[in-house]
Amino acid sequence: MCKILWLTFSFITVTLGEFQVSPPFLEVNTVVNSEVRLPCEFSLVKLNHGLKYLLLTWKVKDVELAQVKYGKVTSSDKVALFENEIHKGNGSLLLRNINIQDEGDYVCEVYEAPRSGTCTVRLKVTALPKVSLNPPMAVGNIPTTLECRAEGFYPGNISIDWVQESRPLSSQGPLQLHKNTDGTFTAWMAYNYIPEKVGKKLSCVVKHESQERSLPLQICSPSLSVSHRTLLRNKKRNVTCMVGGCHFNKVTVSWKQNGTVFNESECESMQECASNMVIMLSSAEDQVNFTCEAKVEGLSQPFIEFVTFIAQDADIPQTQNILWVLIPILLIFALLFWRIYAACHSPSDADTERGHVLRRRRALMDRGIQLESRKEKSQRMKGTTDEDTGFRKRGNNQKGKKGKRVQGSGEKNIKSPSEKSAEQPRQQKKGKKKQA
Repeated sequence: MCKILWLTFSFITVTLGEFQVSPPFLEVNTVVNSEVRLPCEFSLVKLNHGLKYLLLTWKVKDVELAQVKYGKVTSSDKVALFENEIHKGNGSLLLRNINIQDEGDYVCEVYEAPRSGTCTVRLKVTALPKVSLNPPMAVGNIPTTLECRAEGFYPGNISIDWVQESRPLSSQGPLQLHKNTDGTFTAWMAYNYIPEKVGKKLSCVVKHESQERSLPLQICSPSLSVSHRTLLRNKKRNVTCMVGGCHFNKVTVSWKQNGTVFNESECESMQECASNMVIMLSSAEDQVNFTCEAKVEGLSQPFIEFVTFIAQDADIPQTQNILWVLIPILLIFALLFWRIYAACHSPSDADTERGHVLRRRRALMDRGIQLESRKEKSQRMKGTTDEDTGFRKRGNNQKGKKGKRVQGSGEKNIKSPSEKSAEQPRQQKKGKKKQA
């Protein structure tokens, strides 16, 4: 802090007639586009007079910036004084919107008649470098000229080195330094590099008095992929083109046909970026050609994939034709089976009250029929027995008579029907023997 002290001893006041500055010099550091306070403090001798006899002036390179004269404050948009604190001995200066040209020695002069004093503040301005890699990635094993850039920094003292696995690379080119119109500087370092293998570390290290930064180079292999290449006729389908394989700071993916952009997607700080498009082939089209393009920030050439969409007939395949024939047949058989099953399992007369009555009647009728049949059978059997008994009696009587006739009169033997039936086979055998 820069303080201006009044000397209260009369002999020093008479002899010197000025302020005692302690310390007489200060240094303040700041960065561009900021605001800073330059200190200057003093003590009033005649407090009861206020600012009536006070003269305070801020200058830089002999140019007046702000002033307090007889209680009136003069300032601007660039600089300002703390008006509410001046009577307390605070004459600090507020400097806004710092740029490189604001750097220099600022002098605070305070005068309260007959005494005076000065305080000098050196303002030092710095600007941080904006570091970038161009290109931001190395693609596969393609030879690449890398450039590490530092822009907008101040002061101009800077170093740039290419480092691989903590060791500086050999054969680095000279550092290129350029001063910009706003007083800042731009520097860059180029290096011809062929990636030996994907994933090997390579970095650009930038050292400046304001900061030190290390930017790793990304070594990868970007690739494009398309979701579908076959389309059904007269049917809309959403197709996707996607780029991946790297971490992209900024990438744009688009669908194009004959230079006309159909759809475009822009991504930042992404691993993948995709562009979607709805497409349909008419019945008259067999195929159509499109281009999927990905533009990666920092790479001079875009990645391009030529895509041919082929139409596929919407006709039903042979297996589906067979199914369309079999399905109705199966449905017919299922319907017939259901009808038969329903007929067989439908409620019959036997399951109803009327069915029970009919069943009883039928049972009674069947029982009566059985009884009648048994009665008839027994009668038939009885009649057969009586006939057989009578026949036998007649037969025995006839045999007795025949015997008597044969014995008595020599008449021809008369045979009974049963004997005749038994004798017929014998006669037939005899006739066959004679024929033989």
